[in-house]
Order: sequence, then structure tokens, then C-alpha cells
Amino acid sequence: MLPRGGIDVVNTWMTVISRGDTTACTALFSAAAQKQLAQAYQVADCPAAVRHLHDQVDNAHKYGGWPRKIKGKVVSTHLSKAETVRIDACKLYYTDIHTGDAPLHGPQPGRLVATLELNAGHRITEYHQC
Repeated sequence: MLPRGGIDVVNTWMTVISRGDTTACTALFSAAAQKQLAQAYQVADCPAAVRHLHDQVDNAHKYGGWPRKIKGKVVSTHLSKAETVRIDACKLYYTDIHTGDAPLHGPQPGRLVATLELNAGHRITEYHQC
């Protein structure tokens, strides 16, 4: 099942990165977004991009765990169609009551466009690196 909307898309994408789950390429991304993701990181394909991003995660539980202690601004803007949302998730950080604020434990999720698919959820249809 695809994520329901803006922040759910970001949460799902961060979980995919933290796990290095290359199977999510076809489930979460449209074919065009898979190509954009691969091109953004100059790798062969979407699974290689997921592996590349996963290699940047220094603490998978803190990066993709739940509940997240991620803060920052995720900006979701509905485009002309209510079913499509533009998401800017490029300024997130990790926070902890004991250690305070720190950089994310992995890459910034990116700038995404997600489109609602009937009875399924939102699929990432555009990907842009931060």
C-alpha cells in the first residue's frame, strides 16, 4: 500500500533508505521518478540509487526508525490537482532530549512530487535531489 500523503511519503521514503530496500523502487516510484532518482546520483538505476543513499545512513534506527525524532520543515504544496502534492524535505534534522539537535543520520530525502492513485495512495512521480 502506498503512503497517504505528504509527510507519509517522506516517512516511507526515509524508511526505504534506512533499510536499503531496493524493492521499493517499483512500488513507491513511477518509472520517470526512478530515472530521475538514478540520474540525480549518477548511478545505473533506482536500486543502485537506494543503495547509494543507504550507504550514507550512519544510524538506521535514528534515520528511519519509528517514532522518529526528526524535525524541520516539510513543505507540502498541493498542485493544480488536489491529488498531486509537491514535497520539499530538504531541511530536516534529528533531535533528542539528551543530546539536542544534530544533523540527520543520513541524506536529506529530497524534493518530491507525489500523485494519488485511486484506492492505493501516493506514488512518487518526480524526484529532485536537495
